Amino acid sequence: MLRKIFKKERQIIFLLILFILLLTEFSFSGSRKEKESYFSVGSGYGIPYGVIGINCEVSPIFPPRAEKLQEFLGITFGLGYCPAGVAYAFGFNLYPLGREKMFQPKVSFYHGVVGTLNYYGNTESLKGLTLGSGLLVKLYKRYSIDFELIYLLHLFGWDFEDIGSRFKISVGARMHL
Repeated sequence: MLRKIFKKERQIIFLLILFILLLTEFSFSGSRKEKESYFSVGSGYGIPYGVIGINCEVSPIFPPRAEKLQEFLGITFGLGYCPAGVAYAFGFNLYPLGREKMFQPKVSFYHGVVGTLNYYGNTESLKGLTLGSGLLVKLYKRYSIDFELIYLLHLFGWDFEDIGSRFKISVGARMHL
């Protein structure tokens, strides 16, 4: 039975990686100028990074009339490791003030592994929905640090009493390509 569960998770992770790669390919199709590329890769700690791992963010392609929205919206996917095994998270980031300034506040929404729970000698990954608020600080033209406070909205199959606090933090370093 465990093989079926892990096989299903691997299929989901593979499809999400394929989706992000396709978005990345289309995002460099020439609809934007070189300096306005909104694709970044980072590593860090927290839900967006699959607990401890990597994360990539890309802006979706919009029709010409809505092209300005690319500056405010990013689709994100994280893949990492937690004590229960492979962890993932996907969702979106909204930058209300855009991405051109040094300090970029953001609001985020994620679905994926939000933590782990140890019970009776077993370690189980907890999946859920989150809402976050954070700040991306650009250090140089291509590098930034990402800070975020995340609130757990919903857990699938568990009660919040099982995990303690509903607040989580996330910290990472990013490179903008």
